[in-house]
Amino acid sequence: MKILKLSALIMAMLLTSSAMARGHGEKGKGRGGKFAKFLKELNLTKEQLEKLKAHRKANKEKGKPDRGQMRTLREEMSKAFVNGATDAEMRALNEKINKVKEEMNQKRLDKMIFFKNLLTKEQREKFMEKRKARKGRRKKGGKGPSFD
Repeated sequence: MKILKLSALIMAMLLTSSAMARGHGEKGKGRGGKFAKFLKELNLTKEQLEKLKAHRKANKEKGKPDRGQMRTLREEMSKAFVNGATDAEMRALNEKINKVKEEMNQKRLDKMIFFKNLLTKEQREKFMEKRKARKGRRKKGGKGPSFD
């Protein structure tokens, strides 16, 4: 379960980083935003930053089709429920949803492994400290439920 939580955080960071790199991060922060600030706090080397940039560029579009497909399947499941679809039809939709979830989880794990291999032990420790602090703020902030 901890692996899924960490991988979800990494996935979120990697997916939001491209938007923030275009200047859509914190208001008034210009290029970079929160993710750039987070990377700066980890004190990544130039080599690490280059590897991260290359990895993000190579994987830029890989997650997007899954999220769109998942959204579509969930909408189909809702419609099937409302319209009284057969049990077999709902089970088939659920199998499709589970397959997409597994693919997304595998991609998150791949990103987690990439970060594990990119960061030093000290950077990984700092990463986890920041993650815990973020998790605490999220629960106190009232920005919706946390399913961690």
